[in-house]
Amino acid sequence: MVKLRSLVMSRYVLPETAMSFSALYQNKRTMIPIIFSTEMVQAILDGRKTQMRRVATSLECFDLQTCVGKHRYRTCPTICKIRPRYKVGDVLWVKEAWRFTGWPSMDQNDYWIQFKDGKDKRLDVDDDEYFDEDNHYRIECEYDLESAGWPSNEDGFYPPEGKTWEKDCPTRWRNPIFMPKVAARLFLRVTGVRCERLQEVTAEGAYNEGASCFYHGVPLIPSFIIMWNKNKSKDYLWESNPWVWVYELERTKDNE
Repeated sequence: MVKLRSLVMSRYVLPETAMSFSALYQNKRTMIPIIFSTEMVQAILDGRKTQMRRVATSLECFDLQTCVGKHRYRTCPTICKIRPRYKVGDVLWVKEAWRFTGWPSMDQNDYWIQFKDGKDKRLDVDDDEYFDEDNHYRIECEYDLESAGWPSNEDGFYPPEGKTWEKDCPTRWRNPIFMPKVAARLFLRVTGVRCERLQEVTAEGAYNEGASCFYHGVPLIPSFIIMWNKNKSKDYLWESNPWVWVYELERTKDNE
């Protein structure tokens, strides 16, 4: 009975202890999509973002002091619901802004996509499982090229004089939401999870969040505050000091 109770208790998380999840939830790896802004993608590429903080909304639904003092972790009706969205070992594949710069034609069977930093990636689409059978992507791209006045011949469109596909392609940028996994180039493994108050972030933590890439010359903590408040609702601004999950990340390959 003691062993069983200890096992059950180990599943619970108490925010005040800022318990590390590195030893917990070592289950089968899960591949999960996550959206990052262009600035954050660049910080990851530069090796300056190895942490991310996400609001732990479920932690605001009860009084911690009451739970700790009265329920003693066991009978609280809400504490069993406290779980981080990502667990140690999960691999997050990054969705980011992207666009097509090439598509299947009579002599090839692949797509080329481009990211905001100008890097390209070739996609093999032999099975075509992630693109429409009616080729609406190609239709949209050809419309963009025609609208931009790019010349064409029997082999397709080609860059006007003085322009290149890599730098001047006028095809539309696409929302990261619609990026298929096969187009992703960044994969992040979760190596640690802990819970803390937002305002507990240190200068090192702010740097590991990639804050330095935003506002050069601004100290790390103020830079992180600006970055955090930029895209958060009023309920989770820096001033409200919400509980957050802190995820430690490392780059990996999609097949590891």
